[in-house]
Amino acid sequence: MKSLRHLAVALASIVSLAASVSAEDTRPNIIWLMGEDMGPELSCYGHPAIHTPHIDALAEQGTRFTQAFGTASSCTPNRNAMMTGLYQTRVDLQDQRRTGITLPHPMRPITHILQEAGYYTAIGCGYSQKTDLNFSVDNLFDGRDWSGRAEGQPFFAQITLYESHRLTDGWKKITETATRPVDRDAVEFPPYFPDHPVVREDWARYLESIQYIDNSVGEIMQRLEDEGIADNTIVIFIGDNGQCHLRGKCWLYDAGLRVPFIAQDPTGNFASGAVNDDLVSTIDISATILELAGIAVPDYFDGRSLIADDYTPRQTIFSARDLVDEVMDRIRSVRTDRYKYIRNYTPENGYLDCRYVQQNRPMYPVIQELHKQGKLNAAQSVFLAETKPLEELYDLQNDPYELNNLADSAAHASIKESLSKQLNTWLEDTGDKGLEQMRRIEKLSRGGAADPASYLSEFQKEFEKRWPKNRRITIAAHGHSVPTGYTTGGVVKPHDAYPHLLEAALAERYPHAVINVIPTGIGGENAINGSFRFEKDVLSLKPDIVTIDYSLNDRHLGLRNAREGWERMIEAALQQGVKVLLLTPTGDWKADMTSPDDPLTQHAAQVRELAEEHGVGLVDSYQSFLDHLEEHGTIKPIMAQSNHPNRQGHQLVLDELKNWFPGL
Repeated sequence: MKSLRHLAVALASIVSLAASVSAEDTRPNIIWLMGEDMGPELSCYGHPAIHTPHIDALAEQGTRFTQAFGTASSCTPNRNAMMTGLYQTRVDLQDQRRTGITLPHPMRPITHILQEAGYYTAIGCGYSQKTDLNFSVDNLFDGRDWSGRAEGQPFFAQITLYESHRLTDGWKKITETATRPVDRDAVEFPPYFPDHPVVREDWARYLESIQYIDNSVGEIMQRLEDEGIADNTIVIFIGDNGQCHLRGKCWLYDAGLRVPFIAQDPTGNFASGAVNDDLVSTIDISATILELAGIAVPDYFDGRSLIADDYTPRQTIFSARDLVDEVMDRIRSVRTDRYKYIRNYTPENGYLDCRYVQQNRPMYPVIQELHKQGKLNAAQSVFLAETKPLEELYDLQNDPYELNNLADSAAHASIKESLSKQLNTWLEDTGDKGLEQMRRIEKLSRGGAADPASYLSEFQKEFEKRWPKNRRITIAAHGHSVPTGYTTGGVVKPHDAYPHLLEAALAERYPHAVINVIPTGIGGENAINGSFRFEKDVLSLKPDIVTIDYSLNDRHLGLRNAREGWERMIEAALQQGVKVLLLTPTGDWKADMTSPDDPLTQHAAQVRELAEEHGVGLVDSYQSFLDHLEEHGTIKPIMAQSNHPNRQGHQLVLDELKNWFPGL
């Protein structure tokens, strides 16, 4: 139930929307400072050898959170989550990187919510303008500096401080210009790194990059003083993910997830000089910013306001790892204040498979060489493993560097079971899109088809274009009565058939695209008949993509004759550069679909073979209907008659088709 405070906030927001910004607007300015790839290696967090007086001053004048963790361990997915207040896996924003995704209504970036409430939004303000988001929206920010606001208008500014991102020169220039060099002999680093001069040098340069950022923080704070707005400007400092070292960024260990989080608020929402040990997720920053601005937090948010009247600390932190550049590595984790459970869905991937992990890391070749020489201990060798365990469990109180895996410990079995169940609940509640994608691809790869993640990727950018740069994309749905929309008694319902459902789904996902899905089917036709008119009725449309669906009627032809018709159509389409999706048959309740000897099952198998042989796409409708049969004991509720699906049955086909359009 919303508090009275939230009611007042909502009413204030309505008033601010109805009136123009006035000089009397006393709402606070808000600056979100984001340090790149940095953990809490700051002097205010007790880290030795580093000197960060300006960030320390923020902590002295504000609240320092000691247990802040990302929902992801790399910048793109974690920034997606922070900017939307949503777990990135809930809205298909989990990959690093995959652009052009549209946020589902009513979800939107917090900058749009702030703009509607009368805030001027700025990006960069003389520093990095990095956003690194997978989704596309118009007018994400109003301008590049808060000086562009109207007189008296409150502003929100997001500023990325980029220098702690691992640079191609290994921070050499930063080191050369450092006014206060870090003492290499005084640095302390995790025990899974060997004590070697190169390791000490790399760690020291990392700390010097943070000192460079600290100077930038000082410049920004001085500007606020110079402009006379420091007393009404809230400053939040946070890392976009953990440290960019081996076993840090890209991994779900604390080194990759833990970030500094400091909130300095002269208006009094955060206590001065306070230390907060609650578990905090980085997605909480968005809800907190909205509440600081006097704006009601949307009900759909996963993030929690840290200053809400009904605030309660989190008991768990959930995080995810998915695509990073060229390597897909699905990992999920849940953490309490004492234990962390990690589940590796692709344990066959080692820790060094991703090229990103190897780039510009002077430690890496040194560790490899020391390993060859037998000079590494077990902890220092862990990152060189060629595979990962399926499950990991760590007692963070006694093992803060996560080196002793307790997943197989009988004494910790109940703890592992409890955390595993909590993780499963989170995955189900959020509808994890990354795991959904993984299961779809695994299912399709078993059929030997083209890769659904890339086969139609050339059309992704076309779908995103707007007039006048866009062009028409044509999809021909060739086949018999099913894609045409026949139901029962000769009644045709094309709007219930999968071609129309696909067109509607694409239109909703890509509102600026011109997409024509044209059914070219004829009721009662088989693959031989369809191949005879393929050039005249299908290729003449100059389609970009063609779907072929004939197996239901091919049972009367036999496998050999049906194959001839299918191959004729496939080869003709490929010669014209048309992408081809082959559909296995939809169900027939009169067939023995569970029998490998049933003709319908055999024709479905032949379509899978054809997809593999020709390297084209496979839409396995038959398997979906078979799954439904096995789960429910019948397919009759999703059929209009024995061999014609109703709208619900066509929806199953659409779900399979969506695999080939990653944006859906």
